Amino acid sequence: MITTRHLSGLNLALLFRSLRLLAFGLFAFAPALRGADTATLPPGRYTLDRASLRAFEDALTLAANQIPAMQRQMALRRLRERLTPPSEIELALSGAGWALRLGENRFPPLQPGTQPVPWTSSDGQEAQVSVRWRDRTLEQSIASGDRARRNSFYYDVSEKLLRFEVEFHGSQLRRPVTFTLRYLPAT
Repeated sequence: MITTRHLSGLNLALLFRSLRLLAFGLFAFAPALRGADTATLPPGRYTLDRASLRAFEDALTLAANQIPAMQRQMALRRLRERLTPPSEIELALSGAGWALRLGENRFPPLQPGTQPVPWTSSDGQEAQVSVRWRDRTLEQSIASGDRARRNSFYYDVSEKLLRFEVEFHGSQLRRPVTFTLRYLPAT
């Protein structure tokens, strides 16, 4: 004969068994969720599609219209130095996170969503850098003083290329400088 005491023991055992299965399922599913991000942004090396450079030149022309004439030439020279598109981008994923290389600038591996870390560029500029996911786009934020830059990396599956969008904010600019370039998988 099954008593209430046995029934409650059976229910507890069933509850614990269900919780263990649920925990195992979530644990097993977690890498698949992380893997969904890597599937949309394949690690590898990408080279600049020079035909897309027109977007960079157009962005600099728009920025020039925001700067007073007396400061324009020097400000545009600095913008060109800071924003010149890298000829090559490398995206690498490891257990430590996403490690990015934009031309000569190497960034430390970062997990998306973690706190910004200090970083020094190849030309000695110090900044704080972080990465995060927004939909299927990996966004890298670089902040230094009164300047901020966001680099966005999106892999276009239909065209089989990496789209690299830059948004740069500076104290002399009323509107940010933005442009999008195309990068092809390196062969």
